[in-house]
Amino acid sequence: MDVQARKKISLVWRSVFSIIVLTAILDRVGFFSGTTQLQTILSFTSISGIYVLFITLITLYDSVIYREKESAIITKARTIGVMMILITGLLYHFILLPEKLAENQHYQVFFYGNIGAHYITPAGMLADWLLFVEKGKISKWEPLICSGIPFFYFVVFSIYGYFGAAIPGKDTSYAYFFMDWERLGIARVVMWVGILLLCILCLTYFLYFIDCVLAGKKRIHTRDGGSKPL
Repeated sequence: MDVQARKKISLVWRSVFSIIVLTAILDRVGFFSGTTQLQTILSFTSISGIYVLFITLITLYDSVIYREKESAIITKARTIGVMMILITGLLYHFILLPEKLAENQHYQVFFYGNIGAHYITPAGMLADWLLFVEKGKISKWEPLICSGIPFFYFVVFSIYGYFGAAIPGKDTSYAYFFMDWERLGIARVVMWVGILLLCILCLTYFLYFIDCVLAGKKRIHTRDGGSKPL
């Protein structure tokens, strides 16, 4: 596939993807049902989704108005977005969802905002990165930066949870159960944070490894077949 055809496909895909991400965010805050819950914006899911939406829109603008080729800064920013939103999806599916179902058997999983934010957005962002983003641009330090983002979130909202008011619809002021010092105790919170950070580091460095492998294959293909880089 030539560069122009790939660019047109990416523009269509990113336009549709932006609409999906935006509507999922709005649905989660209750915009379509008329029961707006702005505190939902404070969740790591919403923050990650908003970041993904923002950088995707910037990419569209950059591609349409200015460049034939995506800038290095945007490529790096999109890579950080991939890592953030994959952390969101995997954390929800393997840790938060079982906890929510254990606490409430009537917990609603299959509504648009939930599926869109936790499954479609991570899968779509990963597909976008695999298909349209130039590989070999991730530095060995970027996974550490990406791992630091959820840790920073944890610190800020742990402080808010300790001093702030209860979150509407919950009986606690902590955004996630593993942040609740008062319920779990310091030792168990530290244990949870350590386990989660280790898993996040493994995930982000796995993506770094995939990026290196794909970049190496592209260079071999270019040298042997004369193809231009994607």
